[in-house]
Amino acid sequence: MDKFEIILIAGIAISILLFILMITSIIQFILVKKELKTLEINKPKDRKKRRSWKKQRRLLENNKSKKMRYILFSLLGTLIIGGATGYAKYYQSTTISEQDTDNIVYGYYLLEQLEQQIKNIGKEDDKKVSDNIHTLAVSTSSFASKRGSDRSVEEAQILLNQYYARIGQLGVNVSSQNFSELKKDKKKQDEYLDDIKTVRNAQKKVITYYKIDEASLKEKK
Repeated sequence: MDKFEIILIAGIAISILLFILMITSIIQFILVKKELKTLEINKPKDRKKRRSWKKQRRLLENNKSKKMRYILFSLLGTLIIGGATGYAKYYQSTTISEQDTDNIVYGYYLLEQLEQQIKNIGKEDDKKVSDNIHTLAVSTSSFASKRGSDRSVEEAQILLNQYYARIGQLGVNVSSQNFSELKKDKKKQDEYLDDIKTVRNAQKKVITYYKIDEASLKEKK
């Protein structure tokens, strides 16, 4: 549990307590008002009793005013803290986590490099290209075990998990491919390039959802 989540929980707890205070104060205010009304009806005519009556009425009036202040304070506090907590929760759920950001930056780099190395088959040294493809594919396959941050809303989690699953599966497929056979099979090379495009589409949905500047990904990779 990070500091942000602790603050959210504290905000929710305080909002609930303030709401309970407000409800309690409203009930007490109604009871005091009712008691004050009863007191007004039973106003004594005797001078001595009237002095005691006035004192009791003053106490009830003060109590009534105090309850009203509690109501206003708790209402205002509930609105402010509840609103701030709600916004913070919304902001948290629609803002990508640092870990997911790092994954997207790394995935962006891996896809670009893997695509380039597949295109380099037959154009550059076979051993170098083969090693590069294998290293990139193994790194890419590690995404299969990743999951989107659980602080995200369901839609965002689905997009992230789809992206991780597809890029991970791509890595698994390419890493298990024999390079000699791949070099001879141009159709297979094109299939992998098409798979990369499919993964990029899933990646694009995540980038669009979180409003990530794609130019910044190119700079970070």
